[in-house]
Amino acid sequence: MMNERFAAPTRIVEGPVSQTVNVGDAVVLSCSAVTDQYETLTLEWRRDGVPVDFSRSTHVGLDDDDHSLIIDSAVVIDTAQYTCHAGNGLDQVDSPPATLTVRGLQSPCIPRTIVTSMSVCLSVSSSYSMVQRRL
Repeated sequence: MMNERFAAPTRIVEGPVSQTVNVGDAVVLSCSAVTDQYETLTLEWRRDGVPVDFSRSTHVGLDDDDHSLIIDSAVVIDTAQYTCHAGNGLDQVDSPPATLTVRGLQSPCIPRTIVTSMSVCLSVSSSYSMVQRRL
């Protein structure tokens, strides 16, 4: 009789939770998953279905210890649906999506390339004052 080993399926134990935050708030989206003991678990965060590229963001990072997605200072453009994708090469699973809503005002960003290897964001701000005139 042949002894066959069946792999335990990969599953999300704790997925991210929807949140509404203000501009400038810190955000932590948690995810934990388990897989078969003989397989290597990989976790990936997706924003609106697209993998998050942590190397391209200055304010979004990954906690190497618990795989949480961390947003240091939320901006309106961070508003999206986030999912945690777990896999082991044999199977894969996505968490239910969590909606992050960032509320508040911020000045519009005008992207400009100053030097070929450096991009900056120019913000425009204005102030309003009311002058009372006596007639």
